[in-house]
Amino acid sequence: MKPSFAKILTLATWLLIIISLFNVLPASLTTGLQYLGIFLLIAHLAEYIIFRKTIARKPEQPLLAFLLTIIFGVFYWKY
Repeated sequence: MKPSFAKILTLATWLLIIISLFNVLPASLTTGLQYLGIFLLIAHLAEYIIFRKTIARKPEQPLLAFLLTIIFGVFYWKY
């Protein structure tokens, strides 16, 4: 899995979402980031369920493929 701008941006987004859980950001930003985190988690879980056969063809172990799909979504399994 090679790094790309999209993957780096996705990691930065998840990092902000995790930081927002500690309430160190302004309240309006914290709430928005937490909603974004819930949305991304649900969307990536649905993505894994829908595309599990395609994801299963990746060389990584199944658990690692699942985790990478949850983190990166389409940027993991398609690119």
